[in-house]
Amino acid sequence: HYGMARELAAIYGCALKPIESVALPTESDGLSVSIDNSERCSRYAGLVIRNIKNVASPYELKSLLWRVGVRPINLPVDITNYVMLATGQPTHGFDRNHISGSLHVRTAAVGEKLELLDGTMLDLTADDLVIADEKAPVALAGIMGGKLDSILPDTTELILEVASFNALSVRRTAQRFDIRTEASSRYEKGIDPQRVDDAIAVAILMFRKEHPDAKVTGYTDNYPVPLRK
Repeated sequence: HYGMARELAAIYGCALKPIESVALPTESDGLSVSIDNSERCSRYAGLVIRNIKNVASPYELKSLLWRVGVRPINLPVDITNYVMLATGQPTHGFDRNHISGSLHVRTAAVGEKLELLDGTMLDLTADDLVIADEKAPVALAGIMGGKLDSILPDTTELILEVASFNALSVRRTAQRFDIRTEASSRYEKGIDPQRVDDAIAVAILMFRKEHPDAKVTGYTDNYPVPLRK
């Protein structure tokens, strides 16, 4: 939606309403991220959000999602979907209590498996880019999160992923497993890594508005080779 507003502003010479700037935490709250292949993941930012409650979203937010064909799930998930629809930048939430140590953006090892959110069990290949913790893959990068490590009914602490993945890499993996998601359909078109900043700002604003008990306590941004403006 914001991208369409930007296009219209450019075409008609109108002022574009800026996304409100937000103050980011200066500490990581223990979250660290490594990127093994910066060509396939040019940027990976993460927010630590505490005091999460898995409750239903208010009707206004549900209505916004319904009207664009997205099924409301719960407040944390609905906020991530709203951010994607507003900015065009997919995000993903991990249950921090189910993540062991740091996050690593890497290719899968031969023989590794991953059960996705929809229950699909994947036999990963060395060509597949994954998000992994210290033990095993927890998400298929740019496509779908893992069933055991994403937002769960008892989630109280959240790691919100906002990242840029290579379009060709996402497309190849999505085609290999015959999986197409809202996230992959956007990553396959190529997303400007600077859009990560917009998504982070909208996410924080939405959590403040819709989930005021939640607290953003940590922020990390691994951006090996910043895009030249």
